[in-house]
Amino acid sequence: MGLELLCIAASAATLCLLASLIACGARLYLSRLRSEQEIVQLHRNLAQAEQELQTAHLAHRERLHDARSVLAGLAGGISVLTRNGSPERRDMRRMLVAELDRLQSLLDPNEPEPITDFELDKALEPVLLAHQLDNEDIRCDLDAVLVRGRPHATAAVLDNILRNAHTHAPGARINIDVQAEADTVMVRVGDDGPGIPRAECAAVLRAGVRGSTALGAGSGLGLHSAASAMAKQDGYLHIDGRRDGGTMVTFSLPLSPAALPQLKRRRSLAALTEAS
Repeated sequence: MGLELLCIAASAATLCLLASLIACGARLYLSRLRSEQEIVQLHRNLAQAEQELQTAHLAHRERLHDARSVLAGLAGGISVLTRNGSPERRDMRRMLVAELDRLQSLLDPNEPEPITDFELDKALEPVLLAHQLDNEDIRCDLDAVLVRGRPHATAAVLDNILRNAHTHAPGARINIDVQAEADTVMVRVGDDGPGIPRAECAAVLRAGVRGSTALGAGSGLGLHSAASAMAKQDGYLHIDGRRDGGTMVTFSLPLSPAALPQLKRRRSLAALTEAS
């Protein structure tokens, strides 16, 4: 009887062990099954996300195509409306066509603007005219100087600087000065607004950062975009305060190699005039 009880107890222990092993195996199987199901679901989610991205990219390309078509129509209409008229109308046409060309380049990210030689005054004048027509007090002295860079991107830099001043220093007087120094052309844009604290001048060039003295609403992207555009064409952008208050934004581009001989002759003549 004792032996039978011992056998029964051993069998029960064996059954318990087997049951435990089976339960453990079942848990592992279910865990693996859940992992496989999760992996399958993850693949499905990734495939769906990829499809959504492709759809969004196609829709974006379609919108760009339609936008370019609209711009082409606007350019044609502007040409007809301003074909004959006063010098002011011709200036308006030149400004509008130039701004439409710049917008066209912005809408075509697959074809980056090449670096080339261009006349700085002709690239910046349409932007200046657009802001002056908006009753902004801008005084400028643009020299006909040949620089190397991206004309549309450089125009956008000035546009961002002027819009930043108009938003955060409304009513401020703006002075623009262009000077050639060594083999570089400096464009200085100064205003007499509230200014940016010196400790914040570098920070406001980062994306999304606004100065503590900013008066209007904004995204904090304009100056960052301007600095980035200059860095991508062998230039730079710097912000500092003015001695008499306000902000001074300076951006530079390299002189075109073709402009260097003429600049050297001009400097030699100036030196001879001063000496005499």
